[in-house]
Amino acid sequence: MSIRFNKVLSLPVISYESGDRLGEIKDLVVDHDNGKFLALVVGEGILTGSRIIRVDKVRNFGRDTVMILDSRSLEVMTPGRIQDIIQSKIKIKGNKVITESETNLGKVMDFEIDLDPSRLSFIFVRTKILGGPLMVSYDQIVSIGKDAIVVKDEVVKVKALEPELARA
Repeated sequence: MSIRFNKVLSLPVISYESGDRLGEIKDLVVDHDNGKFLALVVGEGILTGSRIIRVDKVRNFGRDTVMILDSRSLEVMTPGRIQDIIQSKIKIKGNKVITESETNLGKVMDFEIDLDPSRLSFIFVRTKILGGPLMVSYDQIVSIGKDAIVVKDEVVKVKALEPELARA
């Protein structure tokens, strides 16, 4: 099973035990060094701030909700890799995509996470150069940085099959 960033963003987080809404998804935390999907950032409100849910605490990603066991699955961010990634401000969506030979392909409009093994699987790039959106596999990514995502020169150009992707 896989999830798309654009489809998960803003989904409510529901407690399986109580049925209570615990917040909504504000971001996904992906390790830019290895593509590993680590956590979700959950906004709870103005007074309580944001918390995280580690991926292993998610019971289910539904079409309309993200289900976790209970409110104990929400954590205050503590020092460590997840906090380092969030503080680095390295984003995937909206980041510029360039090839190793510095050809600007466009910007990431969405990305997909494969839930088994909890890893970035594809980025979807809005480009005018190649006649429409591109689907680039994680294996074609050289690096993910604050200013750009670098992909191999021989990047495989797979047209996205979903019509809504072209309108995203």
